[in-house]
Amino acid sequence: FFNEFYLALTVLLARTEYRGVQVDPAEFQAQWDKTERELRAWETTLNSKYASLVGEWVEARVAEWKIRRTRPPSPAEVAKRQAQEAFNWRSWQQVLWLLKNKLGFPCIRWDQKKKKEVESVDDEVLETYKNQHPIIDDILKHRGLAKLVGYFPQWFLATHDSRIHTAFNEEGASRTGRLSSSGPNLQQVPKGESRKIMIARPGFVLYDVDLSQIEPRILAHRSRDQVLMRAVSGDDDLYSVLIKEAKQLTETPTEIKAHRKEDRSQGKVLLLSKMYGAGVLNIAKQLGITTDEARDLKDRLDRVTPGIQEHTKNLITQVEQEGRIETILGRKLWISREELFGKKRHINLLNYDTQGSAGDFNSWCHILIDRWITKNRFPAYLNLLVHDEGLYEVEAGREKEFDNLVKYVIEELVPKQLGLRVPVRAESAWGDSWAIKE
Repeated sequence: FFNEFYLALTVLLARTEYRGVQVDPAEFQAQWDKTERELRAWETTLNSKYASLVGEWVEARVAEWKIRRTRPPSPAEVAKRQAQEAFNWRSWQQVLWLLKNKLGFPCIRWDQKKKKEVESVDDEVLETYKNQHPIIDDILKHRGLAKLVGYFPQWFLATHDSRIHTAFNEEGASRTGRLSSSGPNLQQVPKGESRKIMIARPGFVLYDVDLSQIEPRILAHRSRDQVLMRAVSGDDDLYSVLIKEAKQLTETPTEIKAHRKEDRSQGKVLLLSKMYGAGVLNIAKQLGITTDEARDLKDRLDRVTPGIQEHTKNLITQVEQEGRIETILGRKLWISREELFGKKRHINLLNYDTQGSAGDFNSWCHILIDRWITKNRFPAYLNLLVHDEGLYEVEAGREKEFDNLVKYVIEELVPKQLGLRVPVRAESAWGDSWAIKE
């Protein structure tokens, strides 16, 4: 297994890191300038939209400054100080002050390293307050722009040969085996205009393949839950099927997706919450409903997906007896007693199992594709692995041939090797830049 999987993956990723991704310098500079302008414009909008809150911050800082002075300041000095104390939307401490002291949001999360609750305004915390105040979405938008602006210098520093070279972590940020990258982290590049900076070499095209909803499919296979297996096996929308079963709706999944978007959103939030560990309070905040309504929806989904509940219990038993769980390829994920008996023990195990197995599936697919490329001396090269996406550079004119091979490996060969009980779908596209899908 070490040579077959780990060593093969290490060699593949090492070559991918060394090769890097081609960058368009002109587009790179244009995107950087454009994003900085958008960020400054959005900060101006926020200062205007929330002028009263920002004003209270400035007055509080000026008041503290007055107390520290040995003599009363003049009006001119006060005006100068007010100008210096402009609210900084990029400061997490100032955003925390505004959300906690003026809007009443606790902004607390559990810190796994410190083993205690800490104040935080990271994205995960802010997401729990969505639908409660418009400022949350506005801050998240600002956060996205600020992160993107911060990425550009990293990309520039990593581009010594007109190609961006990232570093992959095989264990992943969460220890599950889902690949992560750093220096720079290209997995956080949002879809859209930003991806235009990464292009194909002359004579080549960029080919992108995405494993569609691989984690729900892996969960369906691992848990053998009949409702989830049926939901991912047909052509109907996954989340519409789930909410139809949970709420016993009379409409078809197609009608729910088209005309009952609120119900479909509930199905999506409920499934992702089950997979990633969000509780009733989080579900309520995401959907803008009461905790009682959220608990009722969660209970409804639990009742129609007993296989997931049973699978979770089996994972707990395995960890209690062996101190570990095994992914779909037999890779061992060791779990400490603290992780087992912590507040989110069930959810952590389900997430480890599902995400770890999905990571195995994705990596194994690209190992086999790389073997075929090498054996046949096919003009294609892996440029990047981003969560469930693979980005290749393929000789122009041969992308359809390559697409057939990739679809065969992902949709037929690997599912057959692993004995998957549900189908896997691969979505592909190709073009001159990484913005191929947009």
